[in-house]
Amino acid sequence: MSELFRFLPWILGGLAIILLIAAGIYFYVKRKNPIAALLKEKPKEPAHVIALRELDHIKEKKLWQKGHIKAFYSELTDVLRKYLEERYGIPAPEQITSEIMTSLRQVDLPDEKVADRLKQVLELADLVKFAKMEPLPEENDLSLMNAYFFVNQTKYEEPKTPEEQAKEMKENSQ
Repeated sequence: MSELFRFLPWILGGLAIILLIAAGIYFYVKRKNPIAALLKEKPKEPAHVIALRELDHIKEKKLWQKGHIKAFYSELTDVLRKYLEERYGIPAPEQITSEIMTSLRQVDLPDEKVADRLKQVLELADLVKFAKMEPLPEENDLSLMNAYFFVNQTKYEEPKTPEEQAKEMKENSQ
């Protein structure tokens, strides 16, 4: 009898491991993703919401006003490149400016001005980062405005339901 008590912790531990393995197999077979079965995912924010928040953050930091022009353009282009990747599936973080502009020809943009404004930001950023150019303060402001413009003109919004459209029309008519 004392022999049994000596091995009882090992027996219980083994049973616990077997139960954990069985539960893991159950979740995997039932859900095909055991982690998602245990954790609920937050809905992903739209790319334009993230990009606009990051642009606001760059604006608040006032990097170029403090003399950190290269950091300003690095952050600005990083935001735009991530946005392009999320919004259009363009691998922009790994592409140079000319490749990004070529890739954009494959997507449906509202008009040519949208692409031109993005090109202005990316090309000026290249000059600042690689040719050590010092842009004028107006050019820095223009780059930030063009980044906002690009994101706002290309953002994807879910189509509204007929109920939402009717409600919006009712509010506009009052």
